Amino acid sequence: MKVQLRVVVLFLIAILHLGCSGNDNNSGNTSLVSSTYSPNQSYLIADTNTTIDVVGNYSNHSSKNLNPFLNWESNNTDIATVDSGVISTSSSVGLVTIAYETKDTLPSGEPVLRQKIKYEVVDASLLSIEITKPSSDIYVDQEYQLSATGVFDIGDANQTLQLSQLNWNSDDETVATVDADGVLRGVAKGLVNISAKDIDSNISSSISIEILDSLYGSIKITTDSKKFNVDETIQLNAVGTNQDDEETFVTDKVIWSSLDEDVVRVDTDGLATAVAKGNATIKATLDSLESSVVLEVQKDQYLRLTDITDEESQRLSFPYICYYNMQCVETITKPSSSTFVTLKTFKLEAIGGDFTINDLAITNYAGDISYYNIGGAKFDNIQNATTIAKDDEITFSLLSNSNIVDKELVFSFRINDESAPSFVASYLFKTE
Repeated sequence: MKVQLRVVVLFLIAILHLGCSGNDNNSGNTSLVSSTYSPNQSYLIADTNTTIDVVGNYSNHSSKNLNPFLNWESNNTDIATVDSGVISTSSSVGLVTIAYETKDTLPSGEPVLRQKIKYEVVDASLLSIEITKPSSDIYVDQEYQLSATGVFDIGDANQTLQLSQLNWNSDDETVATVDADGVLRGVAKGLVNISAKDIDSNISSSISIEILDSLYGSIKITTDSKKFNVDETIQLNAVGTNQDDEETFVTDKVIWSSLDEDVVRVDTDGLATAVAKGNATIKATLDSLESSVVLEVQKDQYLRLTDITDEESQRLSFPYICYYNMQCVETITKPSSSTFVTLKTFKLEAIGGDFTINDLAITNYAGDISYYNIGGAKFDNIQNATTIAKDDEITFSLLSNSNIVDKELVFSFRINDESAPSFVASYLFKTE
């Protein structure tokens, strides 16, 4: 069975433009200033796989893996072949040179980047494994890439090479898990033993790792509004503050819950839905951290207005015309250059009860009901005494002369009886 090896080296190259296709980090005048490749070692073990990773570092301080943008070549395929950065050695030993270069070229036709790496392929035995101690603290819900080095008996000296194809194991997955690639993930605060075993020799090693309670010192819930009505939703977000006082959205990491689900429900993404009138406390929990917010559901019976105008059909022209009167839309026999008609379409839904429209009116922004100042406007498919049944809806339009100036029209109506408050909405009609 083949063993996979990795290591790291850094070399600097002149500042060059690298226009690799699909490079999100390299736009405009961003230039490649250096690169790293791994592994960096003099030896390869016979009958193994070794992955070379090439990373480009750019002048805008970004970096990316360049492997998809490189051509690879081996000068001795009897000893080792290379495909997309994976070197496969045979059982033969000897010297081999692996070369890579960018698919993109300079105006001269030369590749932007070219590099050769010389290896000696040897037949050697693995003596021991050591798991590299994590270089930073590991917190609950945080991932960390573990690595392990192997000591091989090569000639007169032992050589340390980095191993990647191992059997990884956690002795307590309630504290931390580790996948087949050595990616550790903290689950809960505590100590855990992580082991790595070589597939061929069964040589293994282990390390004790402490998982800390939380990367964040505090969390808080943010929202644009704390008041809404039955059947409406509010998106809640959670923000965590780390040890350096930096804030990060953790909406998808917290556990959301409602203490009053008969009033407000909340899903796993922090979307709160109003169920009934009243107040509800919503909690967000991350490890031992907690934040809460009180949401108020104000109405269980109301009219909900939604602008559903189709922008492509918002403007009407011949044979329609809108005069300076409430008989706004008329058909005419020949085109007129004096006016066009702008149309807004709305959906009006009855939530929780029946509603009857009264005192339907149109004014301009200043409240002037002069038809001349309004420029001509009227409703279509809604009138006084229109009734909308519970959980039903109607669609209506507001039309206006749009050939005068940009203007904001206010339409209003009273529902059910004269003591009820007026329903008022305003929309800007633009001349384009």
